[in-house]
Amino acid sequence: MTSLLGVQLYDGEERCAVIRRDVRALLPQFAFGVAWTLLPSFFFFPLLRMGMFGVGFATVVTVAGVVYLLRLRLSWQGTAIVATTLRCIDVSRTGFARAVSTAVPWSDVTVVSAPRHSVVAALLGVGTIRVDMAEKHAFSFVLTGVRNPERVQQLLHEVQCLRKGKRV
Repeated sequence: MTSLLGVQLYDGEERCAVIRRDVRALLPQFAFGVAWTLLPSFFFFPLLRMGMFGVGFATVVTVAGVVYLLRLRLSWQGTAIVATTLRCIDVSRTGFARAVSTAVPWSDVTVVSAPRHSVVAALLGVGTIRVDMAEKHAFSFVLTGVRNPERVQQLLHEVQCLRKGKRV
């Protein structure tokens, strides 16, 4: 058994694709984190005049910004849809150390779609990938901010058809 994003792959199971959010989709959150981290530097001298309270406040705000940026990076790095030869796996990192993975065999996948939601997403070339399951599963895999969602949808559909023994 090999491990990928904290998911154990079975013997004979191969990874076909790992789909993550595009970095461009995270730019607003990244800009907020950088602004939050750099905020105390704009008010450095007024904060120094406040004494230890000002220095403590600046330290807390800066550390909070760094923690936010670190969590954003870990969330991006640890959240993906993994397509293997046997199953489709959704890996979601919700905190610093906790990753939740849900695997579904390809026979239970009914629809792979790539709806576009906004004009900004269309301009950036990103969209949403949605993997719907059979009725016995009460959930869907959704990953937003994926680059070239139509191509990713086609790739997932090909893997699904190959697994089910259909021609593409």
